[in-house]
Amino acid sequence: MTVFDVIIIGAGTMGASAGYYMSRSGASVLLLDAFDPPHKEGSHHGETRLFRHAYSGEDAYIHWALHAEREWEALEQAAGRQLFHRTGVLNLDPESSPLTQGKEFKARKFELPVEVLTPEEMEYRWPGLTVPRGFRGLYEQRGGVLSCEAIIESFKQLSIQNGAKLLVNSPVERIAYKPMHVEVSTRTDRYVGRQLLLTAGTRSGTILPDLKLPVEAVRKPIAWFEPKAEQAVFDSRFFPGFNINTEFGEFYGFPSFSGSGLKIGRHDGGEIVDGRQPTAPFGSRPADALEFRQLLQQFMPKAEGKLLKGSVCLYERTPDEHFIIDQHPEYSHVYIATGFSGHGFKFASSIGQTVSEWMLNNVYNEHLKPFSLSRFY
Repeated sequence: MTVFDVIIIGAGTMGASAGYYMSRSGASVLLLDAFDPPHKEGSHHGETRLFRHAYSGEDAYIHWALHAEREWEALEQAAGRQLFHRTGVLNLDPESSPLTQGKEFKARKFELPVEVLTPEEMEYRWPGLTVPRGFRGLYEQRGGVLSCEAIIESFKQLSIQNGAKLLVNSPVERIAYKPMHVEVSTRTDRYVGRQLLLTAGTRSGTILPDLKLPVEAVRKPIAWFEPKAEQAVFDSRFFPGFNINTEFGEFYGFPSFSGSGLKIGRHDGGEIVDGRQPTAPFGSRPADALEFRQLLQQFMPKAEGKLLKGSVCLYERTPDEHFIIDQHPEYSHVYIATGFSGHGFKFASSIGQTVSEWMLNNVYNEHLKPFSLSRFY
């Protein structure tokens, strides 16, 4: 029987990234997934994700973003395709918000190339915007949009080229922990690995029930709208990605790519669901599109046109909305990366490489400390 250096359960965002970096390092890697990523049963579909640097919280996030930016550029070279679109990202917050002050402070601390803009300046630069007075903009020139599904495909293809083995539609039924290895069983076979990495998103708790991982599945609608006037001003050539914090919610969005429409999602709130069951489709809840229209009416009235399509993804959310990246408290050869709480994709290249170095070379990165599992116990 083949003994793999690492078995990865969950070949979506973080699993695919870690598998790529591990296989590139020469490790023998087996990736197992209950579905066939990229798919619509987790947190990674919907075509695009924002990439930005400015965080008001843990410094670790900015370190991750700076590292991830370099790795996304390197992945584009390795894959031979564009994966990162530098549209810029505009953060819109009330002037009095602690988020505004925190982001601006961190931008100065890390010498990030940002611009602080008034409502008048934003409306002049991006005619599609209508910005209420009392708001301030923080524009990140180096921010942009990541093609999330294309990235996962690239990670997969490159991993396989590096010698990794990928088994899709292979849900894990049992894990047996041994002193020097693990045995992972699916419906059809049993696999042995010297180490195990669990990156199964909302299903992580089901796979490791003994840990009672504090990760809940949250239903998150997203929608694409066709601008009803001046469509060109919302095109990715001219319009940035954005985050908008309002009194009725925290929203994010993307410009239109080749007529795709303006994509909108909401970060806060959401309906807690059973991640093991099919998720209620877009449109099955009255608020699925209404809250997005409310945002567009206030900030981008020219974009509030025809609903082109909608979809639903899942957040894997922890109580504090920070990640879990740690070793199993009883089995040091078992590692966990989950709970990315709707803001992990931008860091995936950096986290995949960092976890790879930790597992293969015992190199622990100090920026992992805020994401210890022990904070919940």
